[in-house]
Amino acid sequence: MNPRWHDWVIAAAITALAAIGVAALWGQEIAAVLDPAENSQETDPGSVRR
Repeated sequence: MNPRWHDWVIAAAITALAAIGVAALWGQEIAAVLDPAENSQETDPGSVRR
């Protein structure tokens, strides 16, 4: 029995929601792993405006 088109739509929506959830929860960690040089910049304490 082949899945009908609405089954594919539901499966795609669930997959998209799962991907959005992973990105929301682990986005910063994933970005740090993929590009550690960009995320390791430290700010100079003297340059912070208050």
